[in-house]
Amino acid sequence: MGRLCEADSFNPAGMRERASPRPNGGVGESRTSPSWRELMKKRQLPRGVKVGLRVPWNAEDCQLCGLHLAVAGEASSHMKKVHKATAVTFFCKVCAGYRHTFRSAAAHASRCGGKVNKIRNGRDVKCDMCVARYATQRGLSSHKRQKHLTAGLNGPSRGPRILSASPGSTVSLSPVSPSSALSPAVECGSSLRAVFDRSLTTRESEKVPDPLTTSIKELNGWLKSQMRRMRSGKRVTKRRGNAFGYRRTSDLHSKNPKKAAYRIMQKLYERDKGEVAAMILDDLVNQQCPIELKTIEDTYRTVWEGTDGYQGLGRFTQFPKADNNFLIWPLTPEEVCGTLKSMRKRSAAGPDRIKLADLIRWDGMGLKLSAAYNCMLYNGKLPACLKNSRTILLPKTSDHRSLTEIGNWRPITVGSVILRVLSSILAARMSEACPLHQSQRGFVKRHGCAENVFTLKGLLALSRKQNRAISVAVIDLARAFDSVSHIHILDVLRHRGVDELMIQFIMNSYQRAITKIETAKGSSEEIKIKLGVKQGDPMSPILFNLAIDPLLHFLERKGRGFEAAGHSFTSLAYADDLILVSDSRRGILRNLNILQEFLSVTGLRVKITKCGGFVLDRVARARVLNACGPLRLCGQDIPWIGAGDKFDYLGVQVNPTKDIIAPNVFQTVKDMVDRISSATLKPSQKVCLLKRYAMPRVTYSAVLGMAKMNTLSEADRLVRMAVKDWLHLDPSTVDGLIYCGGKDGGLGIMRLEKQIPLLQLKEILGLLKSEDSAVSSVVRESTPHELLNRLWRKVLGENVSRSATTFDPDGIEGKTLNSTIWRKSEFTNWANKKSQGQGILLFRNDNISNHWLITTHCLHESEFILALKLRTNNVNTLTTQSRGRGGAVLCRLCKKEPESLCHILSRCPKLKRARMLNHNKICALVADEAKRKNWQVHQEKHFKSEATGTGVPDLVLVRNGKALVLDVAICFERSTRSLASVAEYKIRKYTPFVPLIMKDLQLDSAEVHGFPVGARGKWPKECSVVLEEMGLSKTERKSVAKKLAKRALLLSTDTIKLYRKLLKKRK
Repeated sequence: MGRLCEADSFNPAGMRERASPRPNGGVGESRTSPSWRELMKKRQLPRGVKVGLRVPWNAEDCQLCGLHLAVAGEASSHMKKVHKATAVTFFCKVCAGYRHTFRSAAAHASRCGGKVNKIRNGRDVKCDMCVARYATQRGLSSHKRQKHLTAGLNGPSRGPRILSASPGSTVSLSPVSPSSALSPAVECGSSLRAVFDRSLTTRESEKVPDPLTTSIKELNGWLKSQMRRMRSGKRVTKRRGNAFGYRRTSDLHSKNPKKAAYRIMQKLYERDKGEVAAMILDDLVNQQCPIELKTIEDTYRTVWEGTDGYQGLGRFTQFPKADNNFLIWPLTPEEVCGTLKSMRKRSAAGPDRIKLADLIRWDGMGLKLSAAYNCMLYNGKLPACLKNSRTILLPKTSDHRSLTEIGNWRPITVGSVILRVLSSILAARMSEACPLHQSQRGFVKRHGCAENVFTLKGLLALSRKQNRAISVAVIDLARAFDSVSHIHILDVLRHRGVDELMIQFIMNSYQRAITKIETAKGSSEEIKIKLGVKQGDPMSPILFNLAIDPLLHFLERKGRGFEAAGHSFTSLAYADDLILVSDSRRGILRNLNILQEFLSVTGLRVKITKCGGFVLDRVARARVLNACGPLRLCGQDIPWIGAGDKFDYLGVQVNPTKDIIAPNVFQTVKDMVDRISSATLKPSQKVCLLKRYAMPRVTYSAVLGMAKMNTLSEADRLVRMAVKDWLHLDPSTVDGLIYCGGKDGGLGIMRLEKQIPLLQLKEILGLLKSEDSAVSSVVRESTPHELLNRLWRKVLGENVSRSATTFDPDGIEGKTLNSTIWRKSEFTNWANKKSQGQGILLFRNDNISNHWLITTHCLHESEFILALKLRTNNVNTLTTQSRGRGGAVLCRLCKKEPESLCHILSRCPKLKRARMLNHNKICALVADEAKRKNWQVHQEKHFKSEATGTGVPDLVLVRNGKALVLDVAICFERSTRSLASVAEYKIRKYTPFVPLIMKDLQLDSAEVHGFPVGARGKWPKECSVVLEEMGLSKTERKSVAKKLAKRALLLSTDTIKLYRKLLKKRK
């Protein structure tokens, strides 16, 4: 389908050489190997492949699958969606010039003169890394720097095993991606070592190990020296031993413990907001395991150094083969850089104390790391310096009484960040090469939790709706991640046909691997990891899922499932969370026997006390629960789950007769609000914690648990009261201030009664369109359409029972369902308020005027709170107090006009001097910016004439014979036209003075501009035009605009404070 080319060397010159023009046909040449179709899996191109389509397009069949493609748009969409092309580029079939969009390519083709670009001056300089050709050596050098980051000019020979990391002078390796499968030199079924031998080149340098010739011992020594270099520039500071890591002991021994606690909390908040949120919301102050270190060490030594009970896979050996074409390609610097960027910036350091930031500083381009990783893969071994780990214990629950049991702590084994980067890349490749059974949804790219929860809910609902029997067994595997056998993983990988060198590397990474458990009481002795996979390593989830996969495939073939929506369900798996399903007691016993056989041969165990099961059987027209003999597993009875019982599954609670039990959202929110209220934090910090950390915790259980609307409404009411109390706002403050987004002038807090139905609707819509046909079929058949209609009406703010609005799943894309739907209605309600909505439309979708709401640290707390009151026109004045009550409203300072916010900021004669000072400060800021751009500034210069009188503009800026006449005003935003009308008035006022100004200052031209700034922080577009005329760049204009808007807002808060001070003196 056009040109299939390498993503790393895709360039127009190459396409001109390889794609010879043809007058007929819309398909370009495709020089692929005969085994190309065998290299693809499920018609998907390998990662990194780009496709070129010729324009004009002629209808023809796809070369990869045979589908007839009538138009270019259909061909482009087909290559992206069906064959998963990295990108589609369009190129002219006459001159081979390429374009990134079909529109630009079609426009070019219509006027193409038919001349193929020629090499200028008769020179022909070819690239030795691809087929590109250039007219000059300089062009070739630029091409190599841009297209071949890891290649360059050959340097002098210095040694047999080392490559240079400098992108400008030497080469480390030729970047090879799966797109290189197109090369005839690499045949299907090639091994990793063979592909490396063909793809990588041996070059000489002293900075980077050569993957083809460096031994693992030499690599280990090189890595050690580089790790010492990374650590040498770091300043290591030890914590003082307190839970906060705060080093000032004077605060800990302060005479005022409240102040000391406040200072410590502020220091911690500045360092890590997430840690403060976990400490407050979970009621855990850097919780350390209270269990004795020796007990912890003995427990995990027994687990990790215990006897391996694995006996073989037995009958569990039939599952799909791996596609090694995703595994055997060398790692490229681009792939390493992409992984570095995707990792959490605050990833924990391993035992070598190297953090992600240190690694990026050491090798930001990924040249050294990619070479080192390829060396490890080529040798099939992991260097010894990367086999050490440290293990920390994280609590599984916030219940302090339960934390005295070792089983309620999760061991997280953290290795070197160097190893974790490699593990992330290999995990992604392994996921592509070894697809899992469709019922395994743990650690996959899809919404695995939602799919399993809604599938279970759908099966229970359909059994009840169709009056059918159903049997369910909930299985708890005991320490599954910590006890899976390494030989078990080895056998699965070999039966899958994974490349032997890749298997050797994975197994070697666990040979002689050791860890130490770190607690508050010290570190344990070294423990060998002879069993289990390291929780905390990115490769562990996929390895564990592969170990469980044989069971799921065998259950599908030999087990007895529950038939629903044209599919049979025998199991639902999320990593080690396993549920077996059948249509009868006999069927569930058969599935349990299969599970028991799998456990016996693999050495895995179950914790029977945490398992559960129920049998809903049909007797005549009724359905009875657990009216049969017990369910047995491994010689023990599985506890029954009765009609009044419930079990936890993936964060939600399930009942045999009621399906998913709706969570008590109100109580959850109340607990979090109470904890935040009692924390020693500033008001704006409390709001930040609520918005960023507390409210998102509610969404998961509320969405999957289908929370009730009444509990959501009560929780919203509680949140509104708490926020207004924290910020000292009047209870009558409009709700739009709380719920509107930051760019619209609100605090951006989630409204649960609108957001939760929206997320529920979005989740169901995603499942209806899921790639897993079994999931989509069950959800479609078990979800009543009236439920979707009710959720949609709630999101739109309509009356659920009276509205006739319906939801069309096929007419709405999931990405269009976002919070802007209900936030718009909140803003509209706010703008319609007679008093608090005054002029609020000006602030809609204005990131400059509202930037102080997005970055609250730019204001002090008193200023932030008063600015919120200014925004809602709800400052405590006589006009505000008399709403609905009557009484005196004349200003208590001047006794002339009603005492309103507009009067205080714009017209009160007693505050005239303060307003003049505010005006002058804004003028001074504008003048400073003009001087910085080399304008000559005339402030308040008088221009007199008999015809026009006297004019005194605030600023006259002169440069190169041109003048900008500016008159500044700070105006109260009463309506959408307030600032624009002031700007027009200023222009009308000073335009008659233009000839006089030009004459007095001897200028060629002069322009008059009004410069109105809102008293509540509004930045109008008229001011941006002035800044552009002054010569400020786009970035500078944005920065200056934020500074001036914030300054005008702060000057207004100063005026309000002065007003209050004068009132206090009068009293």
